[in-house]
Amino acid sequence: MSYLFFYLLIVIIIVLLLFLGITNSFETFTNICQPIYEPEKWNVKYVQDSHNCYSYSINQIEQDRINNCINHVENNKSCGQRGPPRPKKKHEYKHPKNKKVTCESVTLSVLDDIHNAERLEGKECPQDKYKVALFIDDKHKNFHFLRQDKCNNPDKIWSHKNVTGPVTQKDVDGNIIYDVEKANLKYSWVNYDKMCNYLCIPDDSFLEKN
Repeated sequence: MSYLFFYLLIVIIIVLLLFLGITNSFETFTNICQPIYEPEKWNVKYVQDSHNCYSYSINQIEQDRINNCINHVENNKSCGQRGPPRPKKKHEYKHPKNKKVTCESVTLSVLDDIHNAERLEGKECPQDKYKVALFIDDKHKNFHFLRQDKCNNPDKIWSHKNVTGPVTQKDVDGNIIYDVEKANLKYSWVNYDKMCNYLCIPDDSFLEKN
């Protein structure tokens, strides 16, 4: 009898420990703060090669894109990268002549692509969203996004990722980006000299892709 009681007691303790462990794990997951500056997560070969400034700004690492990149590299092909789609027909937007991208075309595309994204009204985004800045280049052919990481970022530093380059908090001059509107984004191959606007992206945008 005593052995049976002892056995049941051990089983009860194990079940309780498992329950507490699962509960704590769930709490840690649901309370995780995003986005946070994590270059070690982005600056690894196949992630870095297959994800651009847009993927980084909306905080989405896509496993399918990584797998395709691995396959492309093995076949001596370059990795494709994601960009916001063209504005939907409902907007009736027409690109001006000789302009591949405009501030409005890219903005509308992001609003279509990301659920609950919105234009910034005022100085700060709603509590459940973070700030992203949109630039386009002087020839209206390319766009660039930067994000203001929301967590562990008391100085409100901006970070970004340029094409296949690494994630960084610095501009072309090597300066930490405290004021995105003053950042030097003139690269040797492109000059992102036109500041378009700020967008507010939901904190949980990273959950939309995996």
